[in-house]
Amino acid sequence: VSTGGGDTPKEEGSSEQVWGRWCGGQIIVHEPRRRVDLSKCIDNYSFDFDLVFPEECDNHDVYQQAVEPLMTKMAQNKGTSATVFAYGQTGSGK
Repeated sequence: VSTGGGDTPKEEGSSEQVWGRWCGGQIIVHEPRRRVDLSKCIDNYSFDFDLVFPEECDNHDVYQQAVEPLMTKMAQNKGTSATVFAYGQTGSGK
């Protein structure tokens, strides 16, 4: 998915490719499709995110911004719980 910030595909001849754009804490993905009658359409899907980290971030940066505040809150409020879900490619250091 290209997320260059615009509303159109980013590469020459990419009218049949999926592309997306950031909008606040959400990414909107546009997927060109063909209907049963073979007419073209674009399906739009939106995904909400609390935090998104660029490739340059290391584990320490992610921990400080995403996990440490949860740990502090849990230490202050006994009996609370939290779940951290790390998603990424195998071997990426989750």
